[in-house]
Amino acid sequence: MIAFFNAINTYTDASLYKDEKGITSTCAGYVTVYHGKIIDEGVRVLYNTTNNYGEIYAIYMGVQSLLKFAHMDTFLNLFSDSKISVDGLTSWISGWVKNQDKNGIMYSSSGTKVANQEIFSAIINMIAFHGIHLQLHHILGHINPNNAQMLEKARITFKRENGVLLSEEIMREICSYNNYVDNRTRDMLMSSVNNKMSLANYAAPEIAMSYVLSKGMVDNYLKLLSD
Repeated sequence: MIAFFNAINTYTDASLYKDEKGITSTCAGYVTVYHGKIIDEGVRVLYNTTNNYGEIYAIYMGVQSLLKFAHMDTFLNLFSDSKISVDGLTSWISGWVKNQDKNGIMYSSSGTKVANQEIFSAIINMIAFHGIHLQLHHILGHINPNNAQMLEKARITFKRENGVLLSEEIMREICSYNNYVDNRTRDMLMSSVNNKMSLANYAAPEIAMSYVLSKGMVDNYLKLLSD
């Protein structure tokens, strides 16, 4: 089981836009909810970035949001429809750290340099440094919560990915807020385009690769996710 109705729940997502030159930009966003009320939210346009960059950066923003409320005596959940991001932060990170070179650069089991690893490292460092207990959940995105067949598919996917079969009520709320963030990020991205604002003004922030992860830090981080 997961704590839900008495928990602080953050939902993250990202939208993608490709301009006439073929340059892709994303908008990352999150919304944080407590007892059915939005208590924090934000979006950020990121120029010349991939969809995967936007998704993991949205989780970075979401964790920053949860840090604001970590002092509250309640459970913390983060829901993302990016499987590659959630798997990276849960299932793959130990292998990546094992495959680090002497400069702290992480590689996958196939020998490929891990993409966007500076953001993965920053997220893990935030959680480990502050010692916050939270659970990361992969969810199915773009689900109409009022469509019974789609909702059931989302429930089955959640059970497969997270080991828990949620009630229809909980799944409906999760899907609704995922759609809310999806719409917010898309609206922000298209508003910038339609208002002739140069997306180049929204350069992605430079997150220095200053968080070299040790096995001990990652083990502690994973324990915080599972407690």
